[in-house]
Amino acid sequence: IPVSPRASTPTSRTSVASSRWPESCLGASMSTMPSPRYAKVELAAECEYEGEARHQEAFAALLADDAHFHVPAVIRELSSSRVLSSEFVEGLTIGEVAQLDDATRNRVARRLLRLCLRELFEFRYMQTDPNWSNFLYEPDTDKLILLDFGASHRYDAAFGDHYLRLVYGSAIGDRDMILRASLRMGVLTGDESQEMLDAHTHAAMIVGE
Repeated sequence: IPVSPRASTPTSRTSVASSRWPESCLGASMSTMPSPRYAKVELAAECEYEGEARHQEAFAALLADDAHFHVPAVIRELSSSRVLSSEFVEGLTIGEVAQLDDATRNRVARRLLRLCLRELFEFRYMQTDPNWSNFLYEPDTDKLILLDFGASHRYDAAFGDHYLRLVYGSAIGDRDMILRASLRMGVLTGDESQEMLDAHTHAAMIVGE
């Protein structure tokens, strides 16, 4: 079976754990950035492949009954904490899908939206990195291929409830509701600058429109 390996070097893992570059480079220079500590946690998780392999297998099981998605199989005998080997896959990037006909573009977009809603409200388990390179489209099978599960997180029912309040607040333009829901979800910490809060609510309202 063709295999697609990914590896993290000891240098990349230890540098994330030991350095203070997120605090010194991000926190000190950009008041609108999220918490540098959170950034460090996320970077460390992205370098730990045993956890990512578990996420990848969990999503494969959750989507096994959905013919519109494919999650590459993890090759366990070729994987470790530093190497993640998966079934090799090929497909069109989302940028290439954007050049296809309207029907295909709309079909792919609907599936991505449905996947997001299932992850948030049904699975309560989300791949939180929205990088478009984490999705491929296979025209011959009409399937979306999902990649890179290093930033996956599980959520409880309360998080989904708060998220619905965030969506509703965004739709009706209620700044206070957006901020309260965001704090309760943990999206905001309460330590953000006014500039960050303004940017957050403005972005939410744009989505709500």
